[in-house]
Amino acid sequence: MSEKFYKLTEVGKMLSVSKSSLLRWIKDGKLKAVKFGADTEGTPWRVSETSLNAFVAKHGYALAPPPAKAKEGEPASLPPAPPALPPRIPITRMEPTTFDVSRFSKKAKP
Repeated sequence: MSEKFYKLTEVGKMLSVSKSSLLRWIKDGKLKAVKFGADTEGTPWRVSETSLNAFVAKHGYALAPPPAKAKEGEPASLPPAPPALPPRIPITRMEPTTFDVSRFSKKAKP
């Protein structure tokens, strides 16, 4: 059975990190990757499923499922809709109040 390889954009989505972080980890030797040749994104790096699982186990990252690819001729799936907002509470006007400031005025000393 052949090994599954992921693009850096896919790995970035699974780990919730940027592509520059992934490239730094590859350069530092923390994440093992192989070059497959240039692609349209400009990053020829691919990360094997085995090395990704080893990286996650060693560094404690949470691994999200890989992004689903749309089949040919089908539109890409949209992200889930955000939760509905709670209903708005009507704002009522408050009646003006009177405040007796005479209590705070300075009285002349006898």
